[in-house]
Amino acid sequence: MSLRQAHKERTRAALVAAAFELLEEHGFDALTADAVADRAGVSRRTLFNYFGSVEEVLVHPDTLMLERFLDRLRESNPDTSPLELLREHLPAVVTREDFERIALLTRCAREHSGLRRVKTGSMLRCRDRAVELFLEHRREAGGAPDRLFVFGLAHSGLGVMETAGAIWFEETGGLGGATSRARYLELVETALEHLRSGFGTPPAGTA
Repeated sequence: MSLRQAHKERTRAALVAAAFELLEEHGFDALTADAVADRAGVSRRTLFNYFGSVEEVLVHPDTLMLERFLDRLRESNPDTSPLELLREHLPAVVTREDFERIALLTRCAREHSGLRRVKTGSMLRCRDRAVELFLEHRREAGGAPDRLFVFGLAHSGLGVMETAGAIWFEETGGLGGATSRARYLELVETALEHLRSGFGTPPAGTA
């Protein structure tokens, strides 16, 4: 990574950290571009050079998790199932820091319809990005990719993960912490296993 790119990454990380600090301290209604930029030690103009809005700053952890997964997808054997790859690397994809931020954001989104729309839009963009990389991944395996398979995999994968997240929220109230993260990872892993097995007879004792 070049020095310029490293500087950009540090600035982006500072803006994200500042936004979540302010969100936790004062709530979403008090979150402004000026406040985030000031906390991060940059100008308002710099913030908008990196993000289109304050809401976009808040959904950046979704992008980070997707990129971690896609990095592993690029490095894997083209014959590797993306579902198996995600299950294998799930704890590394959903880091403790990003989980805490997403837990906070999920709680706030329950109270703010605008933030819910932004988060939904972020997930859809992540899905489309995953489709793009899945298609490339299948091409590397040889031959023309089955578009129905790839689109179905991305849509259904996102769907079961959203369902796991909804159950996690019902059980925990969206609280952070190690126990909550462990439960979230367990639910997502179980959801992915159900998808992999074609939703046959559920194993006894699963969520």
